[in-house]
Amino acid sequence: MAATRGRRRILLSTGVAACVVLLAFTAAALLAGCSRHQTSPLAAITPGPRLPARTGAHVWVVGLPDVVLGSADGGASWKLAHRGEFTSDSLADLWDVAFGDAAHGWAIERGSPLRPAQILASTDGGATWSWQHPGPSGKLLAVAATDARHAWAVGYQAHSALVLATSDGGATWRRQTIPDHVQLYDVAFGDARYGWALGGAPDQFANMVFSTADGGAHWRLSYSTKTAQLSRLASCGPRRCWVVGSKSKLGLIDSPGFVVATSDGGAHWRTQQSVSAEPLVDVAFPDARHGWAVGTSGTILATTDGGTTWVAQHADRTDTLMGVAFSDATHGWVLLGHLALLATTNGGATWTVVKPTQTEYYLAAVACLGPGKGR
Repeated sequence: MAATRGRRRILLSTGVAACVVLLAFTAAALLAGCSRHQTSPLAAITPGPRLPARTGAHVWVVGLPDVVLGSADGGASWKLAHRGEFTSDSLADLWDVAFGDAAHGWAIERGSPLRPAQILASTDGGATWSWQHPGPSGKLLAVAATDARHAWAVGYQAHSALVLATSDGGATWRRQTIPDHVQLYDVAFGDARYGWALGGAPDQFANMVFSTADGGAHWRLSYSTKTAQLSRLASCGPRRCWVVGSKSKLGLIDSPGFVVATSDGGAHWRTQQSVSAEPLVDVAFPDARHGWAVGTSGTILATTDGGTTWVAQHADRTDTLMGVAFSDATHGWVLLGHLALLATTNGGATWTVVKPTQTEYYLAAVACLGPGKGR
């Protein structure tokens, strides 16, 4: 199963055509280092106690500009694993990261008018990285991996979906087909066959979830809404997927959170009860029962029954939480704005602030795996 990973996303209030606006809005937040709920500079975020070392507990963080930070001991210590060359193009950043196992991982560079999207790969647990695919014109926004051989990267070219897939560890990448006029901004796979891609159709003002049961050789429309704004999705096992966002397409900053899920490969979807008064930004499920969703104003929700019920957890922060990743039912990570991380070793009962580095990198995505298989 793929490494559970969380990614940044700031919700907007303009409907699904927001796929395009979302990029500019999020990029602006990255460069400014703040959002509506995140006003503290890096120096004002005080780290908590040092985390206990856990050998083989891997955490990776990517961000701007072209930086990868890694820990092999559960966040007790960190190394700068990759730092791209300086460029005057401020949008040359690493946007997402996923590991198929403790050794094999991929990070995507989003791409910009001055440089194409690119895929960065590691075969040694993130200690070293190399460019594996020059990438196409357009944008790459999300990446998923299920093992050492299978990975997918999604985005868009103009108004067309962009899906790249590898089944040989990245030696070759091939383009997969999703209906035209759809822009993709998230992807998740439960195994090498079953996966989901989240996107929007600007000409229809709709949010859409596509599903595949053959590794992406064929994709079909599985879920669509014109009344809610979908933000991120997570998968666990071959047939389960959860999608979070906001119930309203207008005034999203203060609209209630939204969770919709499937347990039968996307044949049927049901809205889950959420106790969040704030939009939800990201979601993670390390197993079929335990899940977490995060959002604005420091919102953290947790479930122990697959999402039938959600309860609020508290980290004593009012910042926008941009991403979430859990390696198992007790160990997890949350992006604290774009400046630091929150970590838990007890399933979210308590959280502590972690700064991987004192350098002011803007953190965009986090992924983690536990010792051994990480599950």
